[in-house]
Amino acid sequence: MLIREVTQPDMSKLVALVQVLSGRAEDTGAAKEISVTAFLNMAQSMGFSIHKDDLGTLLSEPPLANVFEPQQPNSDVLRFKGNPEQDLGMAPDQAQDVVAKNAMAAAKRG
Repeated sequence: MLIREVTQPDMSKLVALVQVLSGRAEDTGAAKEISVTAFLNMAQSMGFSIHKDDLGTLLSEPPLANVFEPQQPNSDVLRFKGNPEQDLGMAPDQAQDVVAKNAMAAAKRG
């Protein structure tokens, strides 16, 4: 008779991997994100059997919920917490002022 013990994977190893990746991105000035495929490949190489369909559940529960931002639907990118907001260029008020000035200049010419 063959008896096998089934245990929960040690999530601390997976969290450590995420922290190393996040720290490396921060040190190099890169975006604090990783593709889903790359993350799954790294996790599987560490012995974690994670499928892409199960990833959403894992990311919504601690401890991974503490290190990843919520995954956007249909996104192939995982963002680490602490990721700076994307710079949109200019504030909405500033954009409105530019448009108003251009409209006034055009009205004077024509």
